[in-house]
Amino acid sequence: NSTRTHYTSSEWNIQSKLVTRFTEWLNLNYEMNFGYHILRMTDSHSHLKDFSQKGQCCIIPSKNWYIQLECEHYRNDITPSLAKNCLLADADITYHLKNG
Repeated sequence: NSTRTHYTSSEWNIQSKLVTRFTEWLNLNYEMNFGYHILRMTDSHSHLKDFSQKGQCCIIPSKNWYIQLECEHYRNDITPSLAKNCLLADADITYHLKNG
């Protein structure tokens, strides 16, 4: 014995990206994504959103030094009344030896 459930789903996404180079020693990158998801079933429907953004900064203060900073943020709807956020950050500092 089986019961059919009729449903429709749709989604849309927006993405933007910015890449800049202010000087020879400074680069900045930023990326943002937003999504909206709709699921309609016979007796219910849900609207869920997700959002993410990422930033990156590269600094080269001298020939031997390289500094890279990154940060990422994610926000996802688990249910229409509950969301989860996640923040990640990273820093790299590199020194290149003159003879290496």
